Amino acid sequence: MSFKITKYNSLIFNYKNHSYEVYKPKSKGQNLKALNKLFHLVESMLSLYSKVCVIRIDLHPNEFSTNNQTFCQFIKQQQKKLSKQYGCTVGYTVTREQLTSSKHHYHLALMLSGHKISHSQKLLNELKQAWEQQQLGTAQLVKHPFYTMKRGDKNTIDPVIYRLSYLTKEHSKELNGKARSFIFSKMNTNSLPEIDDTLLVDSDITAKNNQLRQIEHNRIQVKIDSYQSLNQLISTSSKSVVEAGGGNTITVDYWSIPKSDSYSAATIVNLEIDHFIKQQPMHREVIT
Repeated sequence: MSFKITKYNSLIFNYKNHSYEVYKPKSKGQNLKALNKLFHLVESMLSLYSKVCVIRIDLHPNEFSTNNQTFCQFIKQQQKKLSKQYGCTVGYTVTREQLTSSKHHYHLALMLSGHKISHSQKLLNELKQAWEQQQLGTAQLVKHPFYTMKRGDKNTIDPVIYRLSYLTKEHSKELNGKARSFIFSKMNTNSLPEIDDTLLVDSDITAKNNQLRQIEHNRIQVKIDSYQSLNQLISTSSKSVVEAGGGNTITVDYWSIPKSDSYSAATIVNLEIDHFIKQQPMHREVIT
């Protein structure tokens, strides 16, 4: 999508103490709840994959419906299919709109791992074919349907945020009645990595932290190669390993892990690396 973000067509939106330029509606304003969900979805996908492919398409039902049941069945079916086909988590955001037409339509944006797919006309054609072969309606391909977001690279993230924030406006939702105007894929937050401003980290800092992580991994691997279990580590490192009150946990250099009879070397490596990364200072970029 070719556009220029200016002070006349954008608003400043704060997310996690950072400012972003989002679409400025000509009337009605933005739906802030939907906008926050959009940011959370983008952040969740970027926490899973350092590159995320975003794909846009519009779907027009054959007839008006007072609910989104048929569409939701379709998108969940496609989400399951694409997840299996590309071997990655598939997220999506959908907006239902209706202006002067007697029927509503859906604006759909899919998000997949950018390591599995960068742009695919094949995917769009398959989605269009599935919608139309099930006789649900017609599918309309949009201009510039592909984007690739890179974790920490605001030059690739900002255009996606701005374009998708056009879909979170209040205008054109008045005729939806009780049907949901905004639909987002449910992310299993329990399976997601810890999100700490992931999409806001500068790419140079991300690269540096990855390098530090590898250096620390190598150092720790050498350190513990000779250990067969945590019990041996305790017996040879009494100064840095102490039992916590009640004997339920063991604290190793200021981080805690559940007490067990034995831990493999690989487990100790992972735990020490996690601790090391968490101790690194956070670098944050703020737009004012």
